[in-house]
This record gives sequence, structure tokens and C-alpha cells, in this order.
Amino acid sequence: MQRNLEKIQDAPYDLLVVGGGIQGAVIAYKAAKRGLSVVLADKGDFCGASSSNSLKILHGGLRYLQTLDVKRMRDSIRSRREIMNFAPHLVKPLACIMPAYGHGLKGKEIMRIAMLLNDAISLDRNSGLPENKRLPAGYVLTKQQCLERVPGISEAKLHGASVWYDALATNTERLVLEYILQAAEQGATCLNYLSVETLSKNADNSITADLSDQLTGSHFTVSAARLINCAGAAFEDLLPVNDQNRVPVRWARGLNIVVRKKLFSEAAVTLEEQTADTGRKRMLFMVPWREHYTMIGTHYVEHSRKSALFPVNKNDILTLVDEINAIYPHAQLHFDDVSFYHAGLLPMQENASLAEGSEPELCKESSIIDHGKQHGFEHCFSIKGIKYTTAPQVADKVLNLVQPIDKSQVTVRDQQAERAQAPRLKTPEDGYLSRRYAGRSLNIEAYIDAAPDWLDEEHSLTTGEVNYFIEEEMAQHLSDVVFRRSALGSAQCPGLDVLRGVSQIMAKHFNWSADRQSNELKQVLQRYQPLQLQPQ
Repeated sequence: MQRNLEKIQDAPYDLLVVGGGIQGAVIAYKAAKRGLSVVLADKGDFCGASSSNSLKILHGGLRYLQTLDVKRMRDSIRSRREIMNFAPHLVKPLACIMPAYGHGLKGKEIMRIAMLLNDAISLDRNSGLPENKRLPAGYVLTKQQCLERVPGISEAKLHGASVWYDALATNTERLVLEYILQAAEQGATCLNYLSVETLSKNADNSITADLSDQLTGSHFTVSAARLINCAGAAFEDLLPVNDQNRVPVRWARGLNIVVRKKLFSEAAVTLEEQTADTGRKRMLFMVPWREHYTMIGTHYVEHSRKSALFPVNKNDILTLVDEINAIYPHAQLHFDDVSFYHAGLLPMQENASLAEGSEPELCKESSIIDHGKQHGFEHCFSIKGIKYTTAPQVADKVLNLVQPIDKSQVTVRDQQAERAQAPRLKTPEDGYLSRRYAGRSLNIEAYIDAAPDWLDEEHSLTTGEVNYFIEEEMAQHLSDVVFRRSALGSAQCPGLDVLRGVSQIMAKHFNWSADRQSNELKQVLQRYQPLQLQPQ
């Protein structure tokens, strides 16, 4: 996949997708699979914003049982299965534990019924999946079993726990990138650091976009018959009309932290507490991450999309640490235990009231804005996304608006696509390259053969891989490699020697000056600034 700016000026496209997060990536891939000519543009790096902020869980919608919303639950189950089939090397089954207290909705009896319903509604959850990726049935733990797996929780009114299975995305950034890479293999033109400045309508109802290359400052235009705006929190900046009656979307920043403690072994735990001061309920997920870490979240606050997202304020992190200790005192977390954090913006409910001390109320599901119906700007759609997991379902819905086709054909095509994805991994021991890159292993192996040196003591990145990221995955900055192409920065700040080693490889390729290398390093270290940590 090459960054070829000249190519997109050759001829009109069927579809322009703005934004290379999970939603834009899936849409570009599916549109290219349908035979559309597609160009995808992201003003930053692929998966460089909110799509990289999550607890990495692909949810099956179990919580929708509380309102008996089976349709939304089925959407989640189908999307989760589709993602797992698409990139089985980047997902794995994840047990989730929720302690059961009392005899209400969270009591053991109700949760036992919920587990049975969940298994019945998701009977096809493992269709097409390799054996080692299949999600087992849910079950219920006794009180003693619960205390063994979740030590230190309150025993008052504790009856046991429910256990169900979702999927853990082991690298959400590479999962997005895999969609983009496969979109490119289907003929799509995908470009990072390419900003869409303005949109205009042509006489034939096609759309012209004025583009700015963020790397060189050059400007040019591209035309397309249809446009789908997947720019995340920035989607309002690209609305094609000035709607004076439009109420701006309110946004909430979600914050997750990574701590240097393995709180639970191979299972995510959900804990909830109702505070005495406000009466509101707080719920936290604690997810095993890498070998020695735990991801915890999510804490939400209303946040202006115009304000800087990074770095997060130290007090924000302390607030979440205090909240974790209040809900699970056994964790005994301190600020110094925090090694990394994620932050992203999600849309709030329209006209949502925000009582003092309460968390923002998020939109319940993703929505599609048809600007032809709402503003008379035909063939232009915006996605207001809310969930990583359901991106495939949203993509199908918007593409059926862009290119209506027979539903029976869609079903057959999607079933065939699920069976024809990347090569299956037979066992977790298939090797370093297979576990990380699956079908791309042979290509990357050639780069490693030419430059086999390890860049870190943990043997998690080679010089050859960095060369591959530059040559075939459009890595343009040090941060692209550290945070999105590799797993170097996914748990804590890499050592300075490692960062400088990667920087030197990129400097040689791009002819960076010493000042440029220094600035690239500063940009990476700034992400860790609120943690007040120095890499070793």
C-alpha cells in the first residue's frame, strides 16, 4: 500500500470516505468488495483518534437484555463474529465476570436466566470461526468460586457471579489497519495525512472535495459520486451545508488507564457501586492486557471537541484511580501504577441533562445522517459512531443507501466473504509473525531477512518490521510506529534507546534532520507527559 497522491486525481471515484478510523476503514473495505472505486482520506494517521481509545472488548450486546432489545443485541453479535472472522489473528475469546448481589436484576437467579438467553440468542456466534477462537457458553459461579476469581470484593449479599464470553481485540489499531490494507488490495486508494478542507456540489450531482496534504502543504481536488463522512468528532466540520437550525453535537471524553498490575488472571471483571453522595451507579471494566497489565475504564466527562485531547490532565487520571479504589479497594492502586492511558470522544444524547456528579449520557447507538433528506445535499452521508464493535453493521446500512442492492444478494455475499478471509491460525504457537500479521507474514519476513536486528530486549520489534511499516503501511511519523503499527507503546513508554533506534531508521528513509528526529521523539514522549515518567 503506497501513498500515491497523484493517483486520486486521475478520474472521478464512486465513493469518497473521509476518516480512517474503524468506521471509515470498514466502509472502504466493504465498498471496494462491492466493486466501487473508493478513495479514503484521513487528516491524521489511520486509527489515530477515538477508534484507538477503547477497552479492546468486542461486545456481544449482553446488556441489551435488560431492555429486551434483541435487534441491537443481534447486530452486535453478527458484527463481533464478522470482525473475528475477518482477522482471527487479532482477536481472542475473553471471559467476563460480573458478581451477583441480592435478588434483583443483578442477582444470581436473573443472571442465570440471562446467560441462557444470551447463549440462545447468540447460537450462531461461532459460525465460521476457527476452533481456538470460538466463544464458550456462559455459566454461573458459586459465591466461593467468585471470591476465588475476584478476591477482595464485598461479600455482603454476594450470591456468586455470572460468566459470559466476548472477544478481546489484541490490537485495535492493527485491526483497523488490516481493513484498510485489504481495502487497498481490493482496489481502494487509502491515504493518511490528507485533510478534506471543503466540499462542493457539481452540476451532475457529484461531489468535489478540496484536499490538503498535511506532509507537504500541497492542495488539489478529487471528485466522487458519493461521499461518506466518518471523521468522528470532526464530522461537523465537514457538514456540506450551513444549517442554522442544527444543534451542535455534545461530546464526552472517555478515559481508560493501563496499570502495572495483573489484577485478574485471563478474565475481565465488571464491578459496580452505587455512591452514597450522588446515588449514581458507577461501573468499571477491568481487562487483562498484555502479560503484566490491566486496562480499566471507562470514565466519562463532557468535553469540547475543539479542546486538545492529549495529553490528559494528571487530575483526570487521579480521579479514575480514586474511583477504581472506591469500587475495588483490594486493587490498592496508586498514581505511580498507571503506565498508559487512552482517551477519545463519543457523542452524547441530544438534550441530555448533566446533573452534578453524574456521568454524561452517551448516544445509545450509531446513527447515519442523510444530507439529501435533511439538507438537500444529495449523495452525502455522515456517520455519528458510538461503538467499535458494530462498525460492520453500520457499514452495510450506509452502503445500502449509497448502492441499493437486493438483500438476499447481500446475505449471500457476506456469508461468502466471511468464509474467504485471511488464513486461519491453527494454534497460538504458529510463530511471532503469524500471530501478529497472519497472511502478511511472508511479505514481512522478507524485510526481516534483510534487517533482522531486534530493537528491544523483549524481542517485540525488528528493524525489518519498521522498514515494512514505512514502505508498505504508510508510517510517516515515529508516533505512527510506536502507537499504531506496532505494540511498542500499548502498555507503557518504550525505552529511549528503542525510540531512538526506530527514529534513526525512519530518519534514514525520510532524510530527517537532527531537529526533526528530536521533535518526533518529543511528540511521542508528550503522550506520557501526565504520568510524569521518564523512559529508561
